[in-house]
Amino acid sequence: MFAVIAGAALLAAGVVAEGETSAVATGQSQTWTEADANKPKMKVAPSFVEGPRAELPESEKALGHHGPVVVQGIIGIDGKMSEARIKLTSNAPVLDQIALAAANASTFTPAKDANGAPLPVVISMPFDLVAYKAPGGMGILQYKCAQFVRDMDWWKSVNPDKSFKDHELYKMEIGFEMLSLIQRARGDQEALRQSIAGFETRWNAAIDFCRKKPNVLQRDAIYR
Repeated sequence: MFAVIAGAALLAAGVVAEGETSAVATGQSQTWTEADANKPKMKVAPSFVEGPRAELPESEKALGHHGPVVVQGIIGIDGKMSEARIKLTSNAPVLDQIALAAANASTFTPAKDANGAPLPVVISMPFDLVAYKAPGGMGILQYKCAQFVRDMDWWKSVNPDKSFKDHELYKMEIGFEMLSLIQRARGDQEALRQSIAGFETRWNAAIDFCRKKPNVLQRDAIYR
């Protein structure tokens, strides 16, 4: 059973109609080229109807494998996806295959032109296969240190040249932090700047703390 968790910008429709296909610039089929060229004609974008629900497999969680995956494909006039391929990889092959399988098993309303006639278009469909997100927004409140360490260690192993600042969870957390700081700073821009500048140090300290306290909640480690 697959768990599909769409990105926030795509919660309503579950898809984004695409006009650019740089990830698949070579080896495109004629069908893909024609569907890609239909974007200017599209007046109504395709929307998600139904598909398999999904969950990050426990076996993958145990390895720290996680991440957003974006599947790109053609939504035909029959509302089904074809020629699905990975546009954004999680760097975990099993998760990419889960996303592909879920996308291929989903159905959509087709795109329509100005006259209401259906037409095939290229779309992107996002999947968030991560332990810190869950339906209802409760994932981050149940995310423990042990999983946080596994996730960060694996992410760094496949992204050795990147900073944790590039990780989705880091961006989420600093967003929460900024909202709280803006309320507390009361116009003190220097206090706000210093708090934000120190967040990376706190993040790395939280990882070290979590290695010693695996049962503590990740948010408690960061905001202790």
